[in-house]
Amino acid sequence: MSRTDLRLHRVAIVIVTWNKKREVLLLLNSLQLLVTPSTTVIVVDNASSDGTSEAIRIHPLPVVLIENVENIGGTGGFNTGIRYALSNLDQKYIWLLDNDAEVASDTLEKLIGAMEADTLIGIAGSCIINPDDRAQIVEAGGFVDERTATWKPHLRYHTYSQYQYDVPMDVEYVPACSALVRRTVFEKIGLLDERYFLHWDDVDFGRTARMKGFRVVTVFDSVVYHGTEKGYSNMVLYYDVRNSLLFISKHLSVFQRIAPMFRVCLRSQLASQLFEISGEKLLSWHLDQALENFASGRFGPAPDFPAQVSAQRVVENLPTECLSAFQNVVVFAVGSADDIHSTAQLIKSAAPCASILLAAPSDRIDSYRSCGLFDGFISYDLARYGISGVASTGFTLFRSRFDCALSAGSGFIIPFAFFVRRHLVVSDNGKNISESKACLSSLWKLPFVVVSGFVMSLSTTLKCWLARHRF
Repeated sequence: MSRTDLRLHRVAIVIVTWNKKREVLLLLNSLQLLVTPSTTVIVVDNASSDGTSEAIRIHPLPVVLIENVENIGGTGGFNTGIRYALSNLDQKYIWLLDNDAEVASDTLEKLIGAMEADTLIGIAGSCIINPDDRAQIVEAGGFVDERTATWKPHLRYHTYSQYQYDVPMDVEYVPACSALVRRTVFEKIGLLDERYFLHWDDVDFGRTARMKGFRVVTVFDSVVYHGTEKGYSNMVLYYDVRNSLLFISKHLSVFQRIAPMFRVCLRSQLASQLFEISGEKLLSWHLDQALENFASGRFGPAPDFPAQVSAQRVVENLPTECLSAFQNVVVFAVGSADDIHSTAQLIKSAAPCASILLAAPSDRIDSYRSCGLFDGFISYDLARYGISGVASTGFTLFRSRFDCALSAGSGFIIPFAFFVRRHLVVSDNGKNISESKACLSSLWKLPFVVVSGFVMSLSTTLKCWLARHRF
């Protein structure tokens, strides 16, 4: 493909930031390499408290700074910048860019080249590469599994050099980490749906654009470096549950949405029950709120939890020496990559001869195979597993007779923890170790969890389905 002269193309670059002063300044530094007189950089600050706005004002790169008085989420922040561009600028393209992304000097050039070559392309996304392993793809767009109401990043953890296609690849969505959008797309379908606040908004936008006849593509030779493996939290769980229900309600017919709604509700109710019996009441509360708020039509930011819920059980911090007697250990990949690496290193330090297996979701496990910290791997997919799949993997763990399981990160308790004799939670990058109630001695509770979760999911599904008139 011939070189694209950026000076000939009017582009508005929209960046949303919240309390990431260092990251957004690094991004602005890198944008100096590709910004031309025909390019306008718009930074939307979602009421940061770390001095972000002050630092941006004195940055040498000319920037349109919009300061929101409150955090209105990634979706609302992007829309703020997009509205400014549509109302005040005559730009042909609007580039949505994460505040902690790292761009190359030709990242934007490659996106524009693809869009100029085919006017049917409405949204073009970069290939997201792992900044810590620049041979590895994090995401090259993605696809939606409507049956399970989940989304799956395309080519995650594949080697980049194997997939440098000469032509853009059609996908169902591209992440807003780096998405170049033709102005006419916004004019035809509107802005991002602010009800999402976080998560699923770019997936929804891609689906809507495709329904209106636009192509959504990944441009493989447009590269952005952006990390992954940030782990899970109560907030992530809340938005993923509520917003997956919003997505399928918007894009599936009244009767098509029943089965995926039931799967989402069943997964959520089972998880909520597991959290409850494990003492993780805050996580349980957020899952219940996600279902309740969807059915009630309450969107936007996640609710603040009441004080009585936040006063969770006090856990005793165990000494590292408690790991020294272990010989056969399994690590559950719950948290971030740093959580997982630090937990494995903690075990190796305390018990150098211990065998360590990693149990991780199937879309994460390949990124750990070459790190040299694990002696084996067990993959699973909770989002797509049925009860039989959970039971099968659980009994595999039971037969392995592990001395202990350690959840790396305190995001949540996975059901497999009930199939091991002892279960510890390692949080804060290995600084805190606590005993968990979720272990083999509590396995007898699982049948009750399954039955009650199934019954509750029936009524919850009905409530969510009856809320269809809201969409």
